[in-house]
Amino acid sequence: MKRLLMISYDLNKAPSEEYKALSDYLNSIADSGLMKPLESVYLIQTAMTAQQVSEGIKKVLTSEENGLRNGTRWVVAPIKLSESTGWISESKIEWWRKAVKAGL
Repeated sequence: MKRLLMISYDLNKAPSEEYKALSDYLNSIADSGLMKPLESVYLIQTAMTAQQVSEGIKKVLTSEENGLRNGTRWVVAPIKLSESTGWISESKIEWWRKAVKAGL
């Protein structure tokens, strides 16, 4: 079952490699779409559960030598766009509309 998940994160001024690792991971699991409507927020369509995505994020952001950096936080939550509202850029609206039409 495809679901829409919102990932909000605070990498606490992490090195750029961590931001890239998070972005690469989310792009790799997004079945048919990914949107970044705000600075520290992603919306992804995926068959994975919020728990699975959260565990994946932890793996990508944890280094063998240092573990998980202090202050690194994230939230993964299922959302229903048809019941959501906000103010986003015009370029993101079409993605939003297609996801609502798909029942997400």
